[in-house]
Amino acid sequence: MPMVESDLADKIAKALNSKDGATPEITNTAKAFVAVVKGGIFMHALVNGTAPPGGPLQAGAAEGGVILLPLAATLPVQIAAALKGPPTPQIMGLAMGFATHIQTGLVSFASGNIMGACTNTALTPGPVLAGGQNGQIKGLSGSALSSLWSAPLGGKSKEIDEMAKVVAEYFSKEAMGSYVMGTMTGGAPPGGGPVVAVGAGGTFS
Repeated sequence: MPMVESDLADKIAKALNSKDGATPEITNTAKAFVAVVKGGIFMHALVNGTAPPGGPLQAGAAEGGVILLPLAATLPVQIAAALKGPPTPQIMGLAMGFATHIQTGLVSFASGNIMGACTNTALTPGPVLAGGQNGQIKGLSGSALSSLWSAPLGGKSKEIDEMAKVVAEYFSKEAMGSYVMGTMTGGAPPGGGPVVAVGAGGTFS
């Protein structure tokens, strides 16, 4: 299920005890967070699974996908526009803390969420072409994000802690990673067995 900006905005508004609910400023900040993650990419150095001769990839899985956010540098400007002001040091801290923390997460695909085809035979090795769905970001932490935000935002507070918690939980649960079929490549041994594959160019929705 794709990320829904209004859901994140509602959670942030509640965390901040906003009497007016998800104001335009909160909503547009949530949209900026989501846009930066949707513009992100990730890669896996190791894809696990087995391949029978000439058959489909079985038990395809991958852990430890590294995240890059190419749009991170635009986030302070987006948040400043959302808050209708210049990119202050506080806004810079909010934006860069968010981007830094998201990039500490690792993308995980559970067994069976990577699928593909193998062209090995009983006697010869062959290439593996695969794709993935339902990848999730692991390792995000509200407390860690709060620590990144606290200094630029003037010190720790209940509101910062709660906002960091809901933001970390939201992207852990709602950011769905995927690989287009064919962007996970590798090889399968003759006669079948464990595959050796990598993934590049994964995206979030």
